[in-house]
Parts: sequence; C-alpha cells; structure tokens
Amino acid sequence: MPAQLCCAGTFFSDTLIHMNTSIQTLIAGALLVVPLSLTWQAQARTTAEDPVLARGKNTEIRKSHFEAEKRNAPPEARLQYSTSMERIQRTIEKLILNHALLKEARDTGYVDQPDVKAELDYFVQQKLLSMYSAELTRRIKVPDLDSAARERYRLNQAKYQQAERVRASHILITAKSRGKEEALARAEEARTKALAGQNFKLLVKEYSEDPTARRNDGDLGFFPYVQMVEPFAKAAFAMTKAGEISPVVESPFGFHVIRYEDRRPAGTTPFEDVRSAIVEELEHEYRTAKLRELLNAVIDRERPEANMAEVEKLLDKDQLKSYQDLQERIRKDIQEQPAKK
Repeated sequence: MPAQLCCAGTFFSDTLIHMNTSIQTLIAGALLVVPLSLTWQAQARTTAEDPVLARGKNTEIRKSHFEAEKRNAPPEARLQYSTSMERIQRTIEKLILNHALLKEARDTGYVDQPDVKAELDYFVQQKLLSMYSAELTRRIKVPDLDSAARERYRLNQAKYQQAERVRASHILITAKSRGKEEALARAEEARTKALAGQNFKLLVKEYSEDPTARRNDGDLGFFPYVQMVEPFAKAAFAMTKAGEISPVVESPFGFHVIRYEDRRPAGTTPFEDVRSAIVEELEHEYRTAKLRELLNAVIDRERPEANMAEVEKLLDKDQLKSYQDLQERIRKDIQEQPAKK
C-alpha cells in the first residue's frame, strides 16, 4: 500500500484546482455527513468486503464511501461513476477533502457548537423523514391494477390517439467544418452509394455526423410529421416503399440522406403498448393515496392542539399589510392597461 500511496499526488491532481464543485458546496456537503461519519466505526465492514481506495495522512477512503456518493448522485449522472475514470478520480478527491474537513471540524470542536448541532440535527431529521416516508410508501401493497388500467384506457381513448408515423434512418452531413458545397457533395456521394445497394448502416458509420448515430445506426424510430423539421418530415413522409432513398434534403442541421423503413397509420395506440405506463400511473396514485391515509392517521393519533396566542405572533402584520398593498397595486396596474385589440 505505501508504494501505491506515494503516487497519490499524480493520481489525484491538484484537488482544489480541479474540483468542479465550489469550496462552499464541498464544505457544506462535508459537514452535513458528520452524523453519518460518526457512526462509521459501528458500521465498518472488513477490508475484503470494503477495500481501501485511498489513504491520506488522517483519512481513509473505502469503497463504501464511494458507493454512498454514487447512490446520492442524480440518476442521470450515476453511470459515470462506473464508466468514467475522471469521475471516479474526482469523486475520491472530493471524499478525501470531505473527510479531512470532517476531522478538522470535530477536532476543533466546531461540531459541538450549539447552533451547528441544531442545524445538523435539522438536516438529519429531514433526511430521516424523507427516507422513512419512502420506506412507508415501499411497504404499501399494491393490488393487481390490470383491470383498472384497461378501464382507464377505455375511458380516455382520445388521450391515446396518435397521428400517422413514419420510421426512417438518415445520414447527416453538416457544413460546420466544411463549405456548404463540399457538404452537399459528400451527401450526394453517400446517397449514390446507398442507391447502389450498399449497407445503409455501414454508410451511416462512414458518413453521418449526427451525434446519435453511434448508438442508433441512424435509425430514428417511428415519428409523427410534426416531430421533425419541415424539409425532413416532408421528404420522409413522401416515400412509401421500404428501403427507398430520398434525394438529398437540406435542413437547418445540414444535409440529409433519408432511408424510408416503415409507416404506421393514424389511430389508437394499442392497449399493450401503453399498459405499463398506465399501470405505473395508477400505482403512483394508489401509493400516494394510501400514504396520505397513513399520515392522516399519525396526525389523528397525535391529537394536536394549537396554542393560538403564540401561533398568531408568527404573523407579521406590517409585512402582511405591505404584501397586500403590493398585490392591490399590481391588480390596478393590470386593470388600467389598455385592452389588446
């Protein structure tokens, strides 16, 4: 391990310079996890289960710390925690800094200050409430909603109407890094090869500059007319034969070579195509209603009685009067504005 640690300076480069997050945010994040960090000794797993990722003079970062960061990251960013070495390195940098700050906050007695303890208690309580509410929601047993889903589908036919849709693939050539004439010539070249019967997916890989082409091979799936820009939609919907290749089409994005794949007429989306979405919607509504019942039952058990003498002192009458006056002025200003013809 010491041999690996001697390279930490090169692996974790200039922590404070390269961190994307502001120092204030890092400090806030560090201090908010104080109560959780204080319980680490009680929750520690063996080194084999929870290997050390990095060590500092006074810090030790384990895999479980990294996993906690990943769990609490926005859903759209979590994939980067296992696919981006830059993200992994910066997360460990952040953890080293946070743990060092935590130790300093404890050693200096900062966490023992009454106002700091009160603030931390508040945040811990809010987090616990959020977690427990989610747990209560998870415990709710949801009945079979298939019949209810079919009934909602039957009663909301208008919602599931869809316009005619076409499926097409395309090659996009942009004029960003070349002249317009050169871009058009390159699109014509790709079209000529497509008309000659060359594999369109391979032509997409060779020519297309659409950023999505890497993952979809140029296949845009089914889309209604209004989803695409006018020149593209007009060309795609004009074709009728599978495999048909359009003339080169110019749009605000560049030049397109479009291959027609299939067409779906206007009509009602089949129930099976929307069943999972309807069931998910109904399940959310059911859980929300049941959770509301549970929370109302908690309130009923508490039988709260308000001390109105103190409650009314919370109302700032001068501030309320100023707010009401402002609202009245806004209302009059709106009324006095000339009516639009």
